[in-house]
Amino acid sequence: DLCCMTTPERVFQGLKETHLAAVEDGAITVALTVAEHFQQKTHGASLEKKIAELNKMIKSLGSSKTHVIDFGAKFPYFSLSEEDKRDLWDDGLHYTPQGYDRMGEIVY
Repeated sequence: DLCCMTTPERVFQGLKETHLAAVEDGAITVALTVAEHFQQKTHGASLEKKIAELNKMIKSLGSSKTHVIDFGAKFPYFSLSEEDKRDLWDDGLHYTPQGYDRMGEIVY
């Protein structure tokens, strides 16, 4: 979404509304920050800035009913070896099954 001219504020508003609706129904939610990915290389500093802004907003969701995990800090892309990128990332944006397993390990 951030690559397609959508603002961090608009993305956050949708995330916030979703979490609030779940919390109002008695759920406890988990909010993950956005991890780095290959499109940052293509779109450069403007996308990196949008991700940083969105992640800051996501972190503000933290409460007794919404747990925030700084997933972006725990699941890198650029610092991985080429082998790890192949193992964990399907296309540089979406994960492989092994990548989703790693995501689950981080969340739980």
